[in-house]
Amino acid sequence: EAAAHVAQARQKDQSQIQELQRRYTALEEAAQAKEAEGARLQRNMEHRHGEAVDQLSRLYQRKLAHESDRLLTLRLQIDDLQEQKHKEEEQHLRQMHESAVAAQEELSRLLAERDLEIKKHQ
Repeated sequence: EAAAHVAQARQKDQSQIQELQRRYTALEEAAQAKEAEGARLQRNMEHRHGEAVDQLSRLYQRKLAHESDRLLTLRLQIDDLQEQKHKEEEQHLRQMHESAVAAQEELSRLLAERDLEIKKHQ
């Protein structure tokens, strides 16, 4: 009877060992699946991050090109305005000189007329 009792206890222990090994295997498989899922999510996140970086980089390059074009346009406008200002200054100086010459000629004519009038009355 003791041998039967020992055999029954061994059978029960073997059943418990097998159940624990089954649970251990199931837990190990679940942990591996969880780890694989975490790695997949990490790769996906890195991929999306890389795409976002590329997209932002392209956007930055387009924006930089646009601003560069805008800067060039503004510089050309500044050059045009400076040239226009220079031409207008030259034109104003010419007009002032012509007005001064005309005023001097008018003054000389008026003085000559006055001198002529004075001589007539003497």
